[in-house]
Amino acid sequence: MAIATIDKWLADPQRKYDLGRQLYDLYGDNKLLKALLASGHDGSHYHFTRLNDALKEVNLKVKPDVPNVQHPSIPTFKKIPKLEDIPLPSKRENLTDAEWLKLPDTIKDLYNRVYRLHPHSQLLFNQCRITENKSDRLQLDLMIIRERDEINKIWKLIKDYHENGVVKEKVEIKEKTKIDELSIGELIKLSKNLPTYLSKDREKLKTMPDGQQKNKVLNRIMEREVQFDLVKKRLEANV
Repeated sequence: MAIATIDKWLADPQRKYDLGRQLYDLYGDNKLLKALLASGHDGSHYHFTRLNDALKEVNLKVKPDVPNVQHPSIPTFKKIPKLEDIPLPSKRENLTDAEWLKLPDTIKDLYNRVYRLHPHSQLLFNQCRITENKSDRLQLDLMIIRERDEINKIWKLIKDYHENGVVKEKVEIKEKTKIDELSIGELIKLSKNLPTYLSKDREKLKTMPDGQQKNKVLNRIMEREVQFDLVKKRLEANV
């Protein structure tokens, strides 16, 4: 029987190195490998591969009579309210009531979620510091890292909106549909042209005053950056 938390990490297409390393620290028994993995990071293909193989090996060694390690209701978590029960702040950071009313509902939802995630993540962190059970601490660590990763992503989306007037996530969906329809020849041509287009638009921004025209150029830059990234991924997939 495999270990549920390891199975979940192995199946996650966006798995984080730090989470996997903590899992191996808890369930692995090779001290040298633990030391090697401690020196790795998300960007290291070598360490990620070693970690992936190590956790697969741990799962293969689990005996049938070892219970599936899950914590559907960890007692220490009872002290922490659910995310939706965290009250929203009475004052919004850097936003007046008039500015708030002008925001689209999508951005308001992002603000409200991140306003709840910040204190919730801190509550998890405080609980983790006083939790003695190693397995419970791991569960709390995993939750903290997931929430802080989400916080960073949300602030990035909010920043994109305030700088460009659109949510980048929507731009990516729209541009992906366009790129997916292009032939390899068209992709190659676009990959050569986009850097030139981006360079010209960025040069224009240096002398442009704030206003509607500048916002259009900013939007175009973001769209082309997304296009360029999608084109590279499609070409790499066909190499």
